Amino acid sequence: MAGFDPVELYVSGVGRIGRRVFVPALALVIVVFELYQRAGSLAHWITGWAVYPVLMCAAASVLSKRLHDRGLAGWWSALPILAYPWIRPWPEGIFGGICLGLVLWFGVGLALWPGQKGFNRFGPRG
Repeated sequence: MAGFDPVELYVSGVGRIGRRVFVPALALVIVVFELYQRAGSLAHWITGWAVYPVLMCAAASVLSKRLHDRGLAGWWSALPILAYPWIRPWPEGIFGGICLGLVLWFGVGLALWPGQKGFNRFGPRG
């Protein structure tokens, strides 16, 4: 992919990405988040104020770009990002089930549904 910038992928919510970039990019964010969660220690509590916003920004950037590829506003990425902590380690109750549904709907849906062909209001096809 000519001109691909991994830093831009995780920092900016501008533009579009296709499914082939979205799946590994989001998987990396989730793996880093889960590894950080398992590193429970005093250092985890001290550094969490910096690490969590960085991970949320990276997830929002990747999700926004994929939503743009579908022709949707990037603000919709807030739903799965805010719902994700409620399904860990396992969703409990009706609220947990709703959050799990949201995360699965966005994750699986964005991984499987093709983007809009050609140019849309967010730019050329990713």
